[in-house]
Amino acid sequence: MRKKSLFIILIPFLFTLILLSCKESGPPEIKIKWPELFIGNREASAFMVILNDGTGKDRLTGCSIQGYPEVVGELHDVVNGRMQMVEEFVIPAGGVLELKPGALHLMFFGLPEEIGDEVTIVLKFQKSGKIKVKAKVKHY
Repeated sequence: MRKKSLFIILIPFLFTLILLSCKESGPPEIKIKWPELFIGNREASAFMVILNDGTGKDRLTGCSIQGYPEVVGELHDVVNGRMQMVEEFVIPAGGVLELKPGALHLMFFGLPEEIGDEVTIVLKFQKSGKIKVKAKVKHY
């Protein structure tokens, strides 16, 4: 009898745990800090910190520069000292993604020779959609 009553008590508890584990995570909440674009010749690297204060992960899947449709934007990583293009960057729920030299970063190719002191980078996220961020332009 004791085992049966323990079992009856545990069933609702286990059912609740199962339902909670099946719950889909909430939306991401993306914020961008310290965006900079470093230009050399007709290509540039962009660095920034991407914060996700939400309860769901998101993926950065693309980038562009507003007003310059001819510029090609790519996501890059540095592996074993070599830069290579990647399909996406994952920003975990409650996490931070740092884009920095020698690691994950954005690359832009085909920039015009004359560009202002500031550009608008358009970041394309899987769940959050397009987010525009103004970046200071620095020459190296």
